[in-house]
Amino acid sequence: DRPEYAPLYAARAAFPGRTAPERRADLERAAQLDPGQWRYGRLLVEEMLRAKDPAGAVAVAVRYRTAFPENYILGLGLARAFLAAGRYRDADATLATLHIIPFEGSAEGHVAYREAKLMLAVDAMRGSRWDEAAELIAAAREWPERLGAGAPYPADVDTRCEELLEADLARRRGSDSETARAARERLGAWALQAGGVDGRVL
Repeated sequence: DRPEYAPLYAARAAFPGRTAPERRADLERAAQLDPGQWRYGRLLVEEMLRAKDPAGAVAVAVRYRTAFPENYILGLGLARAFLAAGRYRDADATLATLHIIPFEGSAEGHVAYREAKLMLAVDAMRGSRWDEAAELIAAAREWPERLGAGAPYPADVDTRCEELLEADLARRRGSDSETARAARERLGAWALQAGGVDGRVL
């Protein structure tokens, strides 16, 4: 543990057989030795998220995001940390500032965006803020290009969470049974297509 060479500790953290506390200690040591290297911060946030320490992940992610405000990778890490900590509004606000460079398989930004919108919709429904919930569910269906991934073919998009929330929202509002029925039918079609439950149970 004596060499003052950050890459040594970052590399050792990836060795097979290292325990979670050892990996974290190695990455913290690497970050301490070279605070100007943003990749150590990213690795440390990911390690903390794996260890179910969202508060620690948020603290580290905020520090690195502040030091490297233009780095969208760190911004996405901060959004993921906020999501893990249940801070959905902060996650949504962070994602609104990101411009992720597109690359093959770059769906992580959209996954975080959708989760933030849907969880905020759930919170709005708990507070009987029906119009806000409807707007958030509709927003969850969108695929902002600035998040690095374009919308796939409609047949490849899974919108079951949105359908379920829309059906529940219509039921709670008690004013749009047709919307609720249509959403239940779409959910039933999904279930039958998957070969799972009988769509009538919905």
